[in-house]
Amino acid sequence: MNTVLIDCHDLGDWLGCYDKAWLETPNLDRLAGEGARFTNHFATAPQCIPSRAGIYCGRLPHRCGVLQQGPLSDESLCLARHFQGNGFRTTLLGNLNIPNDPTWVGFRERGPLPGSPGAATRRFAALAAQETINGTRINPS
Repeated sequence: MNTVLIDCHDLGDWLGCYDKAWLETPNLDRLAGEGARFTNHFATAPQCIPSRAGIYCGRLPHRCGVLQQGPLSDESLCLARHFQGNGFRTTLLGNLNIPNDPTWVGFRERGPLPGSPGAATRRFAALAAQETINGTRINPS
């Protein structure tokens, strides 16, 4: 099983799969069609970092120690750390956008910003194709 969490700043529902047919987002539309697409969603805070803390930890931001634009508290258990502790491979592609070290949050590796000059996204896809969890080969395609 693969789990992909796509967190985009200020995206809202501006994708073709959210009844915006005039927007051309074919890859994300296909991903939404083959996976889970959420239609009833709310932010846990009006600011960026507290809202992301709610997403990454599954708790209200103040329960993660985030009241302003600060880092997560030391006792916060983030989803990536939970997945990693249960044998999943965790990779961050892009920016975390909270002031904590991605390794502390639970990302085993960090990839390049997608689309950046010299981005090695093919290398990460090849690594994912070779990765095994509990003896089962992961196939990203």
